[in-house]
Amino acid sequence: MIYQYDPTMRWFLQDIDAKSFEWPWENWDKYVIKVSMKEQVIRGFSIFQIVPNSVLILRLATHYHCRNEGVGSELLADIEAVAVRHQLQLICTMVHECNDLGIQFLCRRGFRAGKVNREFFSDGRDTINFYKSIE
Repeated sequence: MIYQYDPTMRWFLQDIDAKSFEWPWENWDKYVIKVSMKEQVIRGFSIFQIVPNSVLILRLATHYHCRNEGVGSELLADIEAVAVRHQLQLICTMVHECNDLGIQFLCRRGFRAGKVNREFFSDGRDTINFYKSIE
């Protein structure tokens, strides 16, 4: 099930975030955060924002013990439902160039690669923009 973020969940989400990304997320109170839970156990989360005509995914992470259990798909389906509810035409995100699993995950779910953002990270590595049109 998908739930709205509650500040009491922050420590658990920070733990998942730290194990999923090289740079910690710091804007926990600024964007929309949804949490996947099963039997009161946090399994993953998404952070996104609604921008003109689209939803921008800023983070999507699954607890490492819950990988390949459909958590990421559940979170992505929730984001797609938000886009449909708000009559938005596009879902966008950026993926680190070395995140092969993330790239495969998005491609299997109908996302297409777009522009490469050269030297986006402070260490000189790139990101790849991904887009999915909402029908």
